[in-house]
Amino acid sequence: MAREIYTYYDAVDHLQRFAKSRGLSSHGHPTMRAAVLNAYEEVTEAYSWLFQKKFCRINLKAAESTGTIEFDYTGGTYERELTLSDSTWNSDAATWSVLIDDVIYDIDQRKSDTVVTLDSSQTPIADIAAATDYEAFPRYYLLPEDFQSASDPLPEETEAILGKYVSWEMLQSRMRSAPDSGEPIMWTIGAAPGNYGRFALFIHPVASSAQTVDIPYRAKPRELRYSGHEKKCSAGTIAVTAGSADVTGTSTTFEKLMEGCVLRIGSSTTIQPTGLAGQDPWAEQAVIKTYTSATAIVTESNIVTAASGVKATVTDPIDLDPAAIGAFLRMVEKQLLYESGKYTPADEKRCREALMRARTGANRTSNRRRIAGHETLIPKYPVTTEYEDVS
Repeated sequence: MAREIYTYYDAVDHLQRFAKSRGLSSHGHPTMRAAVLNAYEEVTEAYSWLFQKKFCRINLKAAESTGTIEFDYTGGTYERELTLSDSTWNSDAATWSVLIDDVIYDIDQRKSDTVVTLDSSQTPIADIAAATDYEAFPRYYLLPEDFQSASDPLPEETEAILGKYVSWEMLQSRMRSAPDSGEPIMWTIGAAPGNYGRFALFIHPVASSAQTVDIPYRAKPRELRYSGHEKKCSAGTIAVTAGSADVTGTSTTFEKLMEGCVLRIGSSTTIQPTGLAGQDPWAEQAVIKTYTSATAIVTESNIVTAASGVKATVTDPIDLDPAAIGAFLRMVEKQLLYESGKYTPADEKRCREALMRARTGANRTSNRRRIAGHETLIPKYPVTTEYEDVS
């Protein structure tokens, strides 16, 4: 049997038992959820956990200057439409800028293969004659939704890093004052325009040729949405077949956002399955890969044991290093004790010790110790770490 995946359901279940043991059982489910979510964020920020370290790949695009452009400013009215002849605008032109006579204009919308709309705050106030040369280039590259912070981007073609990290303000200033193309010599991370909560990579100068860049980054953990105690997470019953990944529901209420959640299959036709520490442990668990409909989902792996007409629980996994689960639970308890005004120095000590054990347990190497290192970007993230063998 596969090891249990610790879940949001388990955390709430643990907190309910803890509250009862401390005489805090009057707290409702919303308070329990808030305690789990706050603890999740606190543990995530406490250390650069291995589970949060990822790579993303960015394909830098070369500046384009094929064809010519024309802009018609008529009667004092901002038409904002820039027309391209003898070429077509890039498919993602809405994230590009265009350089005309040493002035940069940001593109707001791609209307067709030959027409784009310029940003309203940057539209020219005079005609730009037909057959005018131009240069268009991406003004940023969108980073993954779970991006939190990064270390130096690594171009695949060379062993060097992608220039020097600078502030967002400095890069924008250089881009506006020296809008050249060539080999990038500086980079930064900033908010992605028009994408709330998303970040983007900005480089200068504009890449003169297409190239691939890999970025080691620290990822945000999976968002916690389904505690498993909501009615939609245990509605109806399911049927599964051994050797198949298809799950068929009866009166279930599966949702698209449940992709990536843990499906816990019970053995009872009436009782919702719990974690292994609960009164009615699950018989089998699987991760939901694909949502098909409210009554059909597909799991990432095939089901081992057939079942029909049984209850199931859908809940989010706790996206932390297994070594951090103990510390996470102490933080969950702390949040509830804070809310109750019963947090003590002894509880604080338990939290600190649990976090220290978690950080030690998260070290997946042996006979090595850190002797130097530095951090860069905000929030802090280890970028370079040197070790020596002590065996």
